[in-house]
Amino acid sequence: MKMVKYLIGALIGVTALAVFGCAKGSTKGSTKEEFKYKAQDEADGITVTKTVYEDDKLVIYSNFNEKSKQTKVNVICEDKDYKEIGEIKDCLVAGATITVNISSPKDVHGVKIMGNHGDAYYIRKLQSENYVEIYRILILDLGYEFFGDTENYYTDEEKADMKDKEEEEKKSFNEGYEKFKGLWVSKNGNSTMEIVKDDKDNVKLILRTLDSDTNEWVENTEYVKQFDNFGDENEYDINCSEGDYYYSVSVKFENENEFSVGDILYTRN
Repeated sequence: MKMVKYLIGALIGVTALAVFGCAKGSTKGSTKEEFKYKAQDEADGITVTKTVYEDDKLVIYSNFNEKSKQTKVNVICEDKDYKEIGEIKDCLVAGATITVNISSPKDVHGVKIMGNHGDAYYIRKLQSENYVEIYRILILDLGYEFFGDTENYYTDEEKADMKDKEEEEKKSFNEGYEKFKGLWVSKNGNSTMEIVKDDKDNVKLILRTLDSDTNEWVENTEYVKQFDNFGDENEYDINCSEGDYYYSVSVKFENENEFSVGDILYTRN
């Protein structure tokens, strides 16, 4: 009868582990806790199959190595509130595993796995059966772009902060537009700069230069991404992009009706 009770108890224990998706065990005084994840659409991110928590490290099983071909990687750890605990440098990448040596691995609920080529993989909810991921890609001349499940990745607080930042950037952009809008003519008469809005409310920078060989005007149009003044109301970078092409024009205001680009002075027309 005791044997029957023992077998029933063991069966219940195994069933509980299967239901909750994590397993605990001990080896020579050490403890392990394992979280397995449901299959997800990785797109251009990485697929994480499980995370194993041990006394002094956590081991992440993923296809990161297939994508990166790195033997070591820096990992930024986050706590349960997704505040950064710290960066663990040179974590070993071997086969399907990334080993993160940290004194309190159970405190880690999120990681940022930093690739060597501007790519990075941000993963949260590690201690659950459904992790959530966004990933960063460096696009030449455009900077970093983020993709993935942004709706579920960010906290409500982070979303509110992002909304505030977006509103501040929009305000800054509109202020910059009001300062620059219109036609500006160089003092030597060989070039003009014009800031205008098109029918879709996009702000354009139209550059016209007089070709000294043909004596004809050459026109180039760029879309303005941002007016950056870095806290100085007299100095701006007009950041422009079109498709995957990006560049900026550095401007210094002499007064509200004059600015210089390098040694060329422009006057409001």
